[in-house]
Amino acid sequence: MKQQVQEPSVDQQPIIEASDVRSADELGPAVPTLETESSLVCGVNASAGNDLAVCAPGGSVQLSGFFGGQAIDFYWEPANLLNDPNINEPVTTFLNQTTTFTFTVVGTDPDAPNLVQNGSFNQGNVGFTSNYIFFPDGPGNNPAMGEARYSVVSDPNDIHFGFASCNDQDGNNSMMVVNAAGTVEEIWCQTILVDQQTDYNFSAWVATVVETSPALLQFTVNGFTLGNPYNATNINCDWNEFTASWNSGNTVLAEICILNLNTALGGNDFAIDNIGFFESCTSTDEVTVNILDLELDINSLPTIDCNEPGGCVDIDVSLQGTGDLDEYQWLATLPGQTILNDDTSTPTLCGAGQYNLVASRRIGQTECTEIFQVTIDDNGAPPPAPTIVGPNELCPGETTFSVTANTAYANYDWDLPAGAVLLSPEDSNMILVDVANATENTICLDVTNYCGNTAADCFTFTLLPADTITRDSMVCQIIGPGSLIDTIVTPGSCDTIVITQLNLMSADTIFLFESSCSPADTGLVQTILQGQGMDCDTLVLTTTTLLPSDTIFITESSCSPQDTGLFETSLPGQGLECDTTVFTTVTLSPADTVYVADASCSPQDTGVFVMTIDGGLDCDTVRITTVELIPLDTIFRMDASCMHSDTGLFQSVIPHPEGCDTIVFTQVELIPLDTIFRMDASCMPGDTGLFQSVIPHPEGCDTIVFTQVELIPLDTIFRMDASCMPGDTGLFQSVIPHPEGCDTIVFTQVELIPLDTIFRMDASCMPG
Repeated sequence: MKQQVQEPSVDQQPIIEASDVRSADELGPAVPTLETESSLVCGVNASAGNDLAVCAPGGSVQLSGFFGGQAIDFYWEPANLLNDPNINEPVTTFLNQTTTFTFTVVGTDPDAPNLVQNGSFNQGNVGFTSNYIFFPDGPGNNPAMGEARYSVVSDPNDIHFGFASCNDQDGNNSMMVVNAAGTVEEIWCQTILVDQQTDYNFSAWVATVVETSPALLQFTVNGFTLGNPYNATNINCDWNEFTASWNSGNTVLAEICILNLNTALGGNDFAIDNIGFFESCTSTDEVTVNILDLELDINSLPTIDCNEPGGCVDIDVSLQGTGDLDEYQWLATLPGQTILNDDTSTPTLCGAGQYNLVASRRIGQTECTEIFQVTIDDNGAPPPAPTIVGPNELCPGETTFSVTANTAYANYDWDLPAGAVLLSPEDSNMILVDVANATENTICLDVTNYCGNTAADCFTFTLLPADTITRDSMVCQIIGPGSLIDTIVTPGSCDTIVITQLNLMSADTIFLFESSCSPADTGLVQTILQGQGMDCDTLVLTTTTLLPSDTIFITESSCSPQDTGLFETSLPGQGLECDTTVFTTVTLSPADTVYVADASCSPQDTGVFVMTIDGGLDCDTVRITTVELIPLDTIFRMDASCMHSDTGLFQSVIPHPEGCDTIVFTQVELIPLDTIFRMDASCMPGDTGLFQSVIPHPEGCDTIVFTQVELIPLDTIFRMDASCMPGDTGLFQSVIPHPEGCDTIVFTQVELIPLDTIFRMDASCMPG
């Protein structure tokens, strides 16, 4: 049953219905703010940004809303065209037409009064209702407020020794402190008269007073849940504000309640302060999203004349729809097509077939691109028929054939008879042909216009025979071809061709061989002896070879380095013989070297010593003696002691009569003391603490014993009772002795049972 507390004297009671519950931290940093607040409308100023655009129906774009001032809430409309209307940068969904979106920011009217009565609880336990039981105890009674109870105090610790000691939120020394129930109940409710179709803002502050299991608060208006539950922090005395906005619609009376959804009995203790309800105001701004639906308007599409050079046409196109900064790019799709002015709306297209137009249009920073297909047709006209002009009778040799040039001809394709040789470029209206070896006498031509249509003509000629004379001639040397061709002009007939076959006469060649001691005289030398009369010249080839020279190699040795090396001398030859070369190689005789190893205990006797022994007629002998240091014998020993003064590193020397002395290093370590840690407990505070004792050890180090004695906590029982007598109510304390342990303290809270009151109505005829 909801507890009804005393109503305040003020008539109006406020209430809210929120579309969403947000903390101040959720709204503030999430959205960029405007420059100043000098032009703020009722504390806020909305900006929806510049107009935007999307490409064709079905496109999407991200909106961007900003606000200045302390906003309570914000939202976009129409909501059905957005992925989330309650964020500042939503994305539009399917748009099939240009749409204007409205960005609304809700703020608190600075001139609006707080419609919540006793929202700061300075008037005490008045102005609201609760399903919890009011707990009136205050400081000095060592109270412990139980579950499902609340109190209005200046410090939570005043009504429960386990609650944190906190200040209220605004410094007015009053707050509502709650020890939550194990069921979901209404903690605080208030009924308020509201105006229809009016925006309101609700706010409240909450702080945790026991860190375990913080409260989970839920708002309702007229029984309907508002937004998501609000989680209190797990930090004691940390005040946080949560807010909600609501439009009254057709409602004139609203009841707002705060529920706790956390049903845990451990922890779940909190404080509420500064509940506010203010009439809100809004600031709105609009942004228009334009649809860029590109349509191509072609003024005319002319037809290509197949017999006109180039086969080109000029066209004129334009883009229809909203936007500016149009861009064009024309692309050919077939071989042979060419485009002039390919980045304009008035290109010249050469060649029939399909062309692709990549067209772009821009609104602000949005650019839309679409590809259009434009097809250019031709008239299909054939080219004019060609007529071949040439001689009817031909002698073997070079002949020219031609047709009258025509601008309608794009290509010439000549078909020559077998054996004929083309001596000029083929793709021309005039060609030069050698028909000397032609086996046929017909030549044909196919002409093609600029659409690929063809026309043809053939020409037949007579090939006249030519007289040919063949003769032989003898020559000593042939320069050029092996035959000579001359022409004898014959009037009235084909010329006579004279072919002279040149034959090479044999020439006389003499080979001579000689020799020489000089390399400069060697090689092949060619001379020519002039022939007599009709004889050919005689070729003399003389080959001169190098005579071998006599070479002697001598090897000697010497102990002196300066006498070593390679020495060359020459002995003159006798008569026709070549000179003799003598090469003498003198090597260094090795010196005799002796290596001797020795050792010494004395460092000054060590090292490398070199001594030379005279060898007489032989090379000297070098003696190299290396004396090594004999290492000292070192012993490392480990020992231990319980005494600090006996520890450390100690050095001693053991003399050796025949060798080096022995050095002994002794490391004495400290034996750690044996330490025992014990735990004990006592009900007496005087027996608690840390105690130290020593157990002597006859053969080793002593043992130190540390004993930690803890205080056994008293057992405390909290009991609830009730009485009809006011004199029996209150908080009572008793002690139950425990023979083997600590005593038990019992706290008994006796509540007053309200009297049952009956109101009866009766009547009487007697005035007395």
